[in-house]
Amino acid sequence: PWYIELDTELGPSNGSIYTKIGNDGVFNKPIIVLEGFDFGVGGDFSSHRHGSFGWHSLYGCDLDAFPGTEAYPILIDSLGNLGYDIVFVDFAHGTTSIEIKSKFAQKAIELCNTYKQEDNPLIVIGASMGGIVGRHTLCLMEQQQIDHCTRLFVSIDSPHRGANISLGLNGLVTLLSIPSAEAAMFYESLNSMAAKQLLISTPTGLMEHQEAMQMLEEMGLPKKSINVAIANSHPGVEIELADNPLLDWSESWWWLGTAHLTANRHPTLNAGISISASCALPIDFIPFNGTALWYEDEIYGYYPTYDLDITPSSIGHHMRLLVEAINASGMMEISESDFQGEVGFIPTSSALNCNVSEGEPSSFDFMSYATEWNSPEEHVALTIDHRNLVLDKIIQGDKMAPYLLSDTGTENEYTYNHLNPSKTWLGNTTIEEGGLLQLGEDMDLTIIESIEIQTLMCGTTIEINNGGTMNIGGELGMATATLKLTEGSYLYTNNEGSLNIHRGSTIIVEKGAELVIDGTSLTMMSESNLVIKKGGILRFRNNANLVFEGDGCELTLQGTIINDENAISKIFHGSDSSTIANIEIVGIDAKIDNKTNSKLTLLGNNLMMFNEDSKCSIIGAGKFNITEGTVHFDPESILYQTSYIQITNSSINGSNLGNWKSKNILRIIKCNWDRVRMNSSNARLFLYENNLSRAIINLNNTTFNVSNCNFYYSIFKSIEHTGANHFSGNIIESEYGIMGAAVEFISGTPVNIQENIFSEGELGLILDNSKSTLKCNRFSGFDVALTLRGKNTTYMSPETGGGYNIFEDNGLHLDFECSQTPSIHQGKNIFGTFGTFCFSGTLKINCNNIFNLEGNNFNTTQSGFNIYNCNPNCLSTSIITSINLSEEIVISCNEDNTTTSDDGKKVNLEDLGFDLLGREVTIEDNGSGVYFKRRNDGQIYKYLKLD
Repeated sequence: PWYIELDTELGPSNGSIYTKIGNDGVFNKPIIVLEGFDFGVGGDFSSHRHGSFGWHSLYGCDLDAFPGTEAYPILIDSLGNLGYDIVFVDFAHGTTSIEIKSKFAQKAIELCNTYKQEDNPLIVIGASMGGIVGRHTLCLMEQQQIDHCTRLFVSIDSPHRGANISLGLNGLVTLLSIPSAEAAMFYESLNSMAAKQLLISTPTGLMEHQEAMQMLEEMGLPKKSINVAIANSHPGVEIELADNPLLDWSESWWWLGTAHLTANRHPTLNAGISISASCALPIDFIPFNGTALWYEDEIYGYYPTYDLDITPSSIGHHMRLLVEAINASGMMEISESDFQGEVGFIPTSSALNCNVSEGEPSSFDFMSYATEWNSPEEHVALTIDHRNLVLDKIIQGDKMAPYLLSDTGTENEYTYNHLNPSKTWLGNTTIEEGGLLQLGEDMDLTIIESIEIQTLMCGTTIEINNGGTMNIGGELGMATATLKLTEGSYLYTNNEGSLNIHRGSTIIVEKGAELVIDGTSLTMMSESNLVIKKGGILRFRNNANLVFEGDGCELTLQGTIINDENAISKIFHGSDSSTIANIEIVGIDAKIDNKTNSKLTLLGNNLMMFNEDSKCSIIGAGKFNITEGTVHFDPESILYQTSYIQITNSSINGSNLGNWKSKNILRIIKCNWDRVRMNSSNARLFLYENNLSRAIINLNNTTFNVSNCNFYYSIFKSIEHTGANHFSGNIIESEYGIMGAAVEFISGTPVNIQENIFSEGELGLILDNSKSTLKCNRFSGFDVALTLRGKNTTYMSPETGGGYNIFEDNGLHLDFECSQTPSIHQGKNIFGTFGTFCFSGTLKINCNNIFNLEGNNFNTTQSGFNIYNCNPNCLSTSIITSINLSEEIVISCNEDNTTTSDDGKKVNLEDLGFDLLGREVTIEDNGSGVYFKRRNDGQIYKYLKLD
């Protein structure tokens, strides 16, 4: 054996590892067996064992002490004949904590993976506490991302929710630990850390037990192995015990008195604090002429509401072992009639980690418990039913597809089906021309139970080459299947290889696994599923495709989609584009990575659904396109964009607590955007011919071009914009109650604001320390139409590139908040009816300067101006305005042509030009400006002619 000493942060973790090579003489199929709690009573600590249980016990050579091991040689020999190698782990200190033993078990796993030949995965079997240690070890290695390469974990009557040693026995051992050396050894074991962690009721270990159970519950079960639980009891069969105490011994001497030992059962009337044990023993005999010395004491225990001694459980012989030790010491003689030697030990619900009788679902994949007529069984016994289950999962789990499926190989087809549910593993396989790997087989028209196949843990590769086919599920959808790609696995299909997920079937790509589509298509039929888990990868290479053929297909993304460099790939519908396919974003780690010069297009009637609190990052130096699809955001969901994205003819909708965060070029064309927030920084935004409803668009340090869009009850705000910015041809319909202005520009580079129609609401447009050109815009129905704030440069006249703006039916047309004077002189703007004032607020201009407003059309008098100076040298002095009311000024956005004054009248124009307000204009071939034209077919076109 290997004797190994480990120094861990928790203390020393030592033991021996014994190995029995299988009959093939090659160490290539290791089965690790972990021993349980070892009292160490009677152990000789020889080279063959530590404590009571050792290699000989595993082979059934110590049945008096361990009657449950009677059938172990049958299992071990059967496995040895099949070439399996038995590795027995014997802990040097059998009563140390779960965590310390787990360190040693991990070392054994690592050694087996290092020294085994071939790439077969491990099998871990834990008996009693060994099952808890095995569970803890495998879970901890998974949490620490250490590959344990274990395909099967078997727990044999292990106390996943605690074990029972009667409080009466526990109390009696405590009392006798003073006068009896044998009892003292029991006492030491019952007060060890392992006992405190696992025993449900102890005098001193309540806190340790609760902490251990919480630790196990939080860990769960291993996720990368098939997990099997065995219980040596039936959930409906209680232990038969008399109502008498577990031990009630007494003996009288006329010269001394009466001695007694009592270990009580569970209180008859109610639970709570009760006497668990008492004793009275003479320890010094002084006959006839003196007084004997007696040892007398009693101990109390806190009993739970249910009687653990009789609850459905496997058999524990601890009282019998104690009595035998006492009798062997010669201290006294306790007869069979004085005690009840067998009580409940591992409750069924604990061994199975679920309460079967109450319908609680099992966390184990498979379980076996005793039959009613054979319950209870000896603790950790392997009956024929238990052995058959273990052998089935071990042996059948090794049956899997061959290394090569091909017309030129020994086999060209291999099928996994429901008739052999234990055949659940897939190892290294290459599928060449004429080869077929079928997971799930339609055998008739009846509904067939689904099967689950998963790849081996140790770096499995499945390769589908030219002419090879792999089907997940039967073509008729009757036999569904799930393929789980486990950590380190790689499923690769290349040009002309065929990978199909049929109706109702699923591929799951686990963390550390990768599905590669290289120059071919992965086809998903109706109601099929592709799940990319956190840490899993779906990779497109060399112009690959994901094709939805039918309704209800679903791609669940928790991990990463990678579109490789230079790849032009698509996710799209095949023959029937009327059906809807879902791309569901789950969790916070989803990612779409577009490598350099790549383009990934989501095409057709697809729904990209962001679940509540989910996050997806679209990254990389490539491009991501969405065409004719839908992107839906649930509350608190976020899309992080650092890759170029273009969305066309699509819908972006959902909760106003959903958020699109852009840090790259985002082009949105002819889309409907409803409610979802947008935050863009250090980026470029293009919005063209979109409908935006109840959306909030916040830009920071972003270049934007927004044209021909309809904004309904939305907010568009840009801060510190860069580059050349345009906001033109938009219709902005606001409402009362929204927070802030409908449109707001703060600081940054110049903005061209042209040909927009603002209507209805509290605040229309705010320009805050902004450089802006306003031309041909219309404002109506606002409390405040236009607010100029701070150090603004605002051009509103043709001489400066602006002008021709119309303000009508606003409460206040222009509000100044210590703003610079806008360039509005000779601006050809119209200021129509208003509520309180035409202009109001404060301007920062030289003292005694006049605000010249000539060349604009005012439907007002001098009293419509309420403007004061915010210059510190003449603070709050009234500013004089200069206007010209002599003639009506006719407004047109076409600067070079004659206009009519029939604004507002309906007129039928054919093949004629008209301006933004519908007035006829004369068109000259060499003219400049903006005008519209209605053709004979009724279509209206807008023309922009530049000098």
